[in-house]
Amino acid sequence: YKSLDPNDFKFVPQGKQSHLYEIELKPDPEDFPEYYTPISDQKNILKKYNDAYKRSKVATGEEKAKLEKALDVINPRLSIENQYHHHKTRKNKKEWFPATVVSESLSTLGIPGHKYLDATSRGNRPSKNFNYVVYPTDEADMIKITNPPQSLLD
Repeated sequence: YKSLDPNDFKFVPQGKQSHLYEIELKPDPEDFPEYYTPISDQKNILKKYNDAYKRSKVATGEEKAKLEKALDVINPRLSIENQYHHHKTRKNKKEWFPATVVSESLSTLGIPGHKYLDATSRGNRPSKNFNYVVYPTDEADMIKITNPPQSLLD
């Protein structure tokens, strides 16, 4: 597993040649919730949440603890964006969850990452293309890069 180097992404003026490569995600793009849409409005993502809830009722040990923690952190009425800015109030105290806890919780629920509209798709544009964020995982083949720049191979 190797992180992408930010130096591989450079602004290339129009008319100049750039190094293009493809990134293939192992999960189906439909498994990535839209960043600004509540989980409850995304049927396939809400199903993952509900399936995790059902699994938590029969799970034991570490799996049960992980599922219960994830279900406590994630609020299905909120978008992914708002999961990162949300807090829970317990005993009159606000509790904030760090971004890493939110991402780990979403991953525990079976959500591999999220997607958001790219810059050319925002607003009233007819075509919709997405950028994808993949949460940390132990799966070595989650991302496949075709024709990578040399710096990714080093």
